[in-house]
Amino acid sequence: MEQTAYTIIYEDEWLLAASKAAGIPSQHDKSGDPALIDMLQEACGRPLFVVHRIDRPASGLVLFARSSKTAALLSELLRSAAVQRRYWAIVGVQPKPAEATLTHHLENRPGANKTIIVTQGGRKAELHYAVVAQSERYWLLDVELVTGRHHQIRAQLASIGCPIRGDLKYGARRSVPGGGIGLHAYRLDLTHPHTGCALTLSAPAPHDRLWLALSENL
Repeated sequence: MEQTAYTIIYEDEWLLAASKAAGIPSQHDKSGDPALIDMLQEACGRPLFVVHRIDRPASGLVLFARSSKTAALLSELLRSAAVQRRYWAIVGVQPKPAEATLTHHLENRPGANKTIIVTQGGRKAELHYAVVAQSERYWLLDVELVTGRHHQIRAQLASIGCPIRGDLKYGARRSVPGGGIGLHAYRLDLTHPHTGCALTLSAPAPHDRLWLALSENL
């Protein structure tokens, strides 16, 4: 099923949220490939500031501010853990237990663009996961981030023997047709930094047979 590069989920005079397809960088990287921020700035005709980004091979919600002031306010909400970030992850090994909290210390290896789990030092990383659907070969996890570290979900799920589908960097056995990995940022809950209202942003699952089959009852 063909997918568009992005879909705008929400916008007002201060914020813009879009759901991107897997394989598109949220912002500029060394590849020089077109980034989501460029596409959106061209479409809306004004500068944007990336506040909440996701890994290039993942799909789902990316949050932008329309001014540097709003970007600073949203960044502070993220630092204070006042934004709830939810993801769906598809794995090919059944997690045991079916629901758990994972706590590790992570260290980023920039040269390899990879995060490793360490026993000393590093930065604390914590997430909750629960199995919410399954097929004959795959399990869909609902993941709530407590901390937001580089490649956190990918590294922590791999550490329990459940690498994300298609994530060769973290131990998946094979790639996914069309590229990308089975990780989708599907929900953000926050207090609007200007209106003070509760704001829930949600992005539907990718238009892929497996994604749709696993998420159809959620």
